[in-house]
Amino acid sequence: MQDALSFPMKSAFGLILCTAIAPLVLTADNAYAQSGPYAVTARQLTLNGYDFSSDSYHSADPAKTGALGNVWSQAGILNSVGAANVFLWGKLTTGSFYALEIGPESSIGSVAWHDSGNRGIEPGYLETASVWGFPDVILPFTTWLQPAEGTVDGEHYSFLLATGDYRLNSLNLAGNEKLLVTGAARLYVPDELDLKGTAAIRILPGASLRLYVAAGTANIRGTGILNEGVPAQFVYYGLGPNKTLNLRLTTAFAGLIYAPQAVCYITAKGNTPGEMNGAVVVQELALGSALRVRYDEALNATSTAR
Repeated sequence: MQDALSFPMKSAFGLILCTAIAPLVLTADNAYAQSGPYAVTARQLTLNGYDFSSDSYHSADPAKTGALGNVWSQAGILNSVGAANVFLWGKLTTGSFYALEIGPESSIGSVAWHDSGNRGIEPGYLETASVWGFPDVILPFTTWLQPAEGTVDGEHYSFLLATGDYRLNSLNLAGNEKLLVTGAARLYVPDELDLKGTAAIRILPGASLRLYVAAGTANIRGTGILNEGVPAQFVYYGLGPNKTLNLRLTTAFAGLIYAPQAVCYITAKGNTPGEMNGAVVVQELALGSALRVRYDEALNATSTAR
């Protein structure tokens, strides 16, 4: 059985997966998210008075900023509080009917557009496309094992995940509790996901985690996801019942989120803007702090499989 995540370059619509473009293939034997260079794909991006920016980089050369921080938002960019600004190093794609409630300092366009200090939208960098629509994730058919606790390098972990398929009906980590991933692992959490305190999910370099969540509300707070590799090594799959993902960013998040039925609420520590490296597909992305999303250009040619 393979669990692959492929991000080949597609058309200009990138993550816009509909009948006009190659469909998303999700079966019991694989979980493919075929997309192009879109940092955020959502039915709606809601600022709530907080600034939003997106750009791109390559995980092999993180210091270089590119303009593949494209955003697809069917309803446009909504903001009912204040005058938050948007800085997109890339294109904004919307549906036929949309709103742009953005501040006067906003800038959407190419690297050259931003480097020249321009404001507004560069010609050709606002597009309209077909209706937003993504299928639900189908849980892989496999034998799920119960993970055990253990100690690695003198540190205790509440759960250890080597290469294999695991199930925890509820994953509740609090205080200093941690889950450690050392191999290519898949974890299914059907009932409850709650991280708080300084709890964390740690993914070692070279390891990977595919996290399948069916909990109605998932809370990833605490220290959160400590992915010591590149974004493709962590994927959050929100299954149909997963309607809410509360994600608190205390460190830079590295990973991919595919939760097409979920509203994803983003908050960060203190007044520091949150940072997400990878790509996001959700029903709605709602800000509770300023946020920067960086699309990893390596995803265009990445296929991680086990």
